[in-house]
Amino acid sequence: MMQHLLRISGGVSNRSANTVPEKPSRSSWHRAITACLAAVVLVLTGCQSSPPQSSAPTSAPVSTSAFPSTEAGKAMEWIHTVLEQDADVAEGDVEGRFSQEFTAEVPPTELVSLFNENLRPAAPFEVTDYAGDELTSSATFTGSEGDPFVVQIAVDADGTINGLLFTPENDHEEATTLEDAEARLDELPIDVNYLVTSGEKNIAASGEQDVAPIGSAFKLWVLLAVVNSIDDGSLNWNDELTVEASNKSLPSGDLQNLPDGSTVTVREAAQKMIEISDNTATDLLIGAVGREKVDALVPEHMRPVATTRQFFELVWGEGSDRLGEYSEADEQGRAKILDSLEDLTVSATDVDMDTSKVSAPTWAASPEEVADIWEQLDSASEQHPELDEILGANTAVSVSGYNNLWFKGGSLPGVLAGSWTGETESGDRVTVVLIASSDDATAVNDNTMELLLLGGDILTLLAS
Repeated sequence: MMQHLLRISGGVSNRSANTVPEKPSRSSWHRAITACLAAVVLVLTGCQSSPPQSSAPTSAPVSTSAFPSTEAGKAMEWIHTVLEQDADVAEGDVEGRFSQEFTAEVPPTELVSLFNENLRPAAPFEVTDYAGDELTSSATFTGSEGDPFVVQIAVDADGTINGLLFTPENDHEEATTLEDAEARLDELPIDVNYLVTSGEKNIAASGEQDVAPIGSAFKLWVLLAVVNSIDDGSLNWNDELTVEASNKSLPSGDLQNLPDGSTVTVREAAQKMIEISDNTATDLLIGAVGREKVDALVPEHMRPVATTRQFFELVWGEGSDRLGEYSEADEQGRAKILDSLEDLTVSATDVDMDTSKVSAPTWAASPEEVADIWEQLDSASEQHPELDEILGANTAVSVSGYNNLWFKGGSLPGVLAGSWTGETESGDRVTVVLIASSDDATAVNDNTMELLLLGGDILTLLAS
């Protein structure tokens, strides 16, 4: 399955599926793009027999303006744009877009030749079936001639493309029943805890409902703390937050790139925290409401809530020499350790994303606890319509049949969470929570798109 070559963003941040910066093992991507050139030619010249059916829950076209503003979404939009430009693609067009490791194995001349000779002749393209997270995306391109093909992208935290695949249409087979989707989730070679609710009923659940790492999905509790602070008058959506060297985190996101002293509103930070899982935005909001307000909302086992900056330092920075002490400490002891981590001694390139962090002390929750925070946010949206735009901007998969659909994912090496809630056109509230983990980080990476697409299948089944 070609999606097994995909890499997913980490969870300090999606998921869409929403992440800490990743440092993927890229050799398989580099080898694969060369191997896939022949497949692309076959697809575009119509030599592929019996092309598979579309893999996504729906085939709603993705307009140029509708690509998610995640780094992976922007990279997919760039691919679409460059394939449809009037002039032939030149080496200058791809310069700086791909990582040095990538271009060392796939030279720009080869990329330009692929674009101009094998892909652009089929323009214009309709893009459908977009799915992805902050650092990984997949979409189907249907041209004016030839068979559709799938573009799969992985990017570094700064948006540099480190993985690119062009393949025949995705071989994900859409689940036809809820029982089918459950069976396939259970068969994945990773641990998957899941819960599906419709209205007041739990209609599907894994045998285990354990607490497990959820990566950036913890930002849902931060968002609720922001809403509560607005309700009690201590904060306003229009209040300005100042970005300083002392509160900048590492990607995902882009606020860390702003000059010191720059300001963003609470509303802008909340949008970025959810839509592109901006870590600096998250930390700004935790600082604005106070950690105690977030701690009051999260499950007891998640307290104290670390900022993303503190987590980077504790797990990968010089603070990692206190990781064992932190794991054994009580809530008060952990809070003291977090407060001592003032400096950020790690950079995005220092982060090891090939070693699973499933056992690291991090944000964690059970599927029921994630479903509960969705219910609280849904209730709060009656007084805060801003939540619909914040939570609905990046749904990770393309699904129809809902009046609104919200998503938040998260990932770390060896960890992936995807969660959705939405109101169907018939008025039912559907919530889907998928939490996957493994001691083998590659196994989670390899099954990321299948997990997200199965989540989309479940949403589609419950919308009908």
